[in-house]
Amino acid sequence: MDRKSNTRKSVKGTPESFIDSGFDGGKLVKGRKRHIVVYTIGCLLVVWVHAANMFDGKAARQVITNLFLLSHTVKMIWADCGYSGAELLNWVFLHFKCDLTVVKKKKGTQGFQILPRRWVVERTFVWLG
Repeated sequence: MDRKSNTRKSVKGTPESFIDSGFDGGKLVKGRKRHIVVYTIGCLLVVWVHAANMFDGKAARQVITNLFLLSHTVKMIWADCGYSGAELLNWVFLHFKCDLTVVKKKKGTQGFQILPRRWVVERTFVWLG
């Protein structure tokens, strides 16, 4: 059974990227968002970049669709909180028969904490940077 991790990151734009830039109200950044899907060891599978003002749930549909164009064996996707919501989880299961599991912080904790499966994606972002 294949398992993938999915997340997004907002980054500041450059003067050359002003056409495809937007403002991410959550991160307070004007620029673009990068969505990636990686294999369980961090190998990059899918990348999608768009203006930062696009809602993560809408972007997730495009990223996940691109993933299933590449591979039909995926049975589980771990994602960060930006991809939460019953509508998206149901959409993924209905269209691809795949479970989308949102990795959340433990309630009552503050500050940085290492989250299961989430660190693999963050490490890939570091490799890219």
